[in-house]
Amino acid sequence: MSTPALDLAPSCCGEVTPAPETQESIDQEERELFRCVLDMVEAARHQDSTRWIQARCRAHRSEDSAYLTSMLLGLMIESDALRRGIHPVDAWKQIRDGGIESLP
Repeated sequence: MSTPALDLAPSCCGEVTPAPETQESIDQEERELFRCVLDMVEAARHQDSTRWIQARCRAHRSEDSAYLTSMLLGLMIESDALRRGIHPVDAWKQIRDGGIESLP
């Protein structure tokens, strides 16, 4: 998967944002990255290192896949906390205090 060059346009506040014509390609890249990360998570959960490596190679950008994986883990931790009726802050504390064994 090749990464297209982004056409960046300055916004009104001086920030650089993608020009409208590139938004579709960015959305497609984000969807593909999300699929890669989900494949990596599933493969890791099933201890399938070959499938994990294949998904990782499709992602191309390790920092983006690491960030998205972190976002997914955080979302799952907080969703589980709410499902159990505890505040997400307390769930984070439980995991920090209990280590990996305390993950839901």
